[in-house]
Amino acid sequence: MCQEFDCNDLAVAQSSFCNQHRCRFCTAGIWQKGCCRTHSDKMCQQFDCNDLAVAQGNFCNQHRCRFCTAGIWQKGCCRTHSDKMCQEFDCNDLAVAQSSFCNQHRCRFCTAGIWQKGCCRTHSDKMCQEFDCNDLAEGGIFCRTHNSCSGYNPDGRFLTMYHGTSRTAAAQIELHGFCPSSDGMLGAGVYLSRNLNKARNYGPVILECKVLVGKVARIDRQGHPLQKTWHDAGFDTAWVPPGCGMVASGLEEDCVYEPARIQVLGRVMA
Repeated sequence: MCQEFDCNDLAVAQSSFCNQHRCRFCTAGIWQKGCCRTHSDKMCQQFDCNDLAVAQGNFCNQHRCRFCTAGIWQKGCCRTHSDKMCQEFDCNDLAVAQSSFCNQHRCRFCTAGIWQKGCCRTHSDKMCQEFDCNDLAEGGIFCRTHNSCSGYNPDGRFLTMYHGTSRTAAAQIELHGFCPSSDGMLGAGVYLSRNLNKARNYGPVILECKVLVGKVARIDRQGHPLQKTWHDAGFDTAWVPPGCGMVASGLEEDCVYEPARIQVLGRVMA
């Protein structure tokens, strides 16, 4: 009879164990993975796998590295070869030469990974800054389509803006610079406008300012996905275009996140 402790089946010929309890390669009893101690190394060493190991390896085809016979660590590869794979979290494609990312997840201008708009942080400013546009910017911060309708800032650098305020606040700003609002229609930042009439609504003193706008987010509707999170998305200035319905007067408005981008040139009206 089979010598397995709780088995009552007949042992097979020339063995002390039945077919269920003997090694698949010899007549000895099972130790693990359906094999005796001598032959268990023929099986895949993945903990819960009972498939045969490939030749000259300790793992089956499913659990071995795609580049060698070692076991899988991540992305279908061993520790040595995992750097051959795209390092995007849920991607199992091969990385392109001299990069850590595949063609789908690398910047279109270099070998770094994508941050936004198909580009890395360094090159994302080459793309149109319209929220849902992935076209190249042309001569500024917008593509040809959005340049024609935005009229924002063709050279992507400095703009003249105005800030209306009280006489006391104006004096403090001239001495110490702007103190950003903690909240507002566009979230935190310094609120200005390129429209002088818009600034007149906020006080008897209007400060003329030179603003390095940087990357601009076009916020053209209430509930825009970046309405108050544009700075977290990598933008320096938020812009409400005229006539979009967000401002009762229909005039444009800007919010600059960093006061250091604003230089006070002087007073327009005192």
